[in-house]
Amino acid sequence: MNSALNKNVNAILLLLTVFLILTVAALPIYFDYQLSELKDDYVSSRVMVDNLTKLLDDSKGSAQFYKKEYDSIEKEYNTLRNSFSQYDDLYSETQSELNETKESFSNQKSILENTVQNLKSDINENEELLSTCIEERKDFLEDKNKYEEMYDSCSDDLEDAEDEIKRLK
Repeated sequence: MNSALNKNVNAILLLLTVFLILTVAALPIYFDYQLSELKDDYVSSRVMVDNLTKLLDDSKGSAQFYKKEYDSIEKEYNTLRNSFSQYDDLYSETQSELNETKESFSNQKSILENTVQNLKSDINENEELLSTCIEERKDFLEDKNKYEEMYDSCSDDLEDAEDEIKRLK
């Protein structure tokens, strides 16, 4: 009866050991997949930030161009106003259009700056998640090594127990 009980205990230990090994073997695949997903998200976020930064730089250049245009038109206005008082209405219209253009570019600039800030924040979060994932993977690999050592110890104990059972028979 003791022999049957030992066989049952050994069989259960063997099944638990196999289950543990299969579980431990599957975890690196899962963590590698998660890590690659985070890397892909990080790369796409970086590309978006770079594109938005280029777009922001382009709109700054456009704003400078329109500022120069504004200055030029204002100078021309002063000349025309001194020479012809009838051009006052034309100046008012031009001034209004330029102010609308400035306001439009100012709004676009702040929208782009907010978007860039949000993307930078997302990148920082992704970098934190990536470092957390790497730390968890390191912890997992340490645990895996411990479990492998436990398995080796259990296997040795199992062999010793089987030898002891054979010896006792």
